[in-house]
Amino acid sequence: HCGEEMYEDARLLSSGYGDMLHDSERNTKYEIAIKDAVSTRPNALVLDIGTGTGLLAMMAARANAKHVYACEVYEAMYTVGKKCISDNKLNDSVSIIHKRSTDMTVGEDGDLPARVGIILMEIFDSPLIGEGVLSTMRHALEHLATSDVIVVPARATAFVKLFNSP
Repeated sequence: HCGEEMYEDARLLSSGYGDMLHDSERNTKYEIAIKDAVSTRPNALVLDIGTGTGLLAMMAARANAKHVYACEVYEAMYTVGKKCISDNKLNDSVSIIHKRSTDMTVGEDGDLPARVGIILMEIFDSPLIGEGVLSTMRHALEHLATSDVIVVPARATAFVKLFNSP
């Protein structure tokens, strides 16, 4: 459940967020993987990179994650995500941070109180390597995560078809 305000912003509607939210097969698979990760690491902090509407963060919170930190740099989506978290009464379980994960820090004065044991992300484009996913994940693994972090999704496959055009 989330307010319909998201659909009032044409930029958000045309960005593909609506398609992702209504893809029940995709969302079911994410939810199963998130529940499994949280049950495997019940005391782990969770980081949702590029949270958007907060869907994955809410799944983790509902799976009883210790606490979820969700970051979103895009102003409009940050606002929508905060509203969705609030509408679903998950403010005590999910903290939304308005910045890129690559700008986040860990520690007493940081964005995260400690390294996270679970990372959630849905920042993939069609070829899987756009949106800075490789550098984003590298930074998260080196600076924000424990050495035994669980990442959801754990892997992806890109298919390439070669062709010749005169």
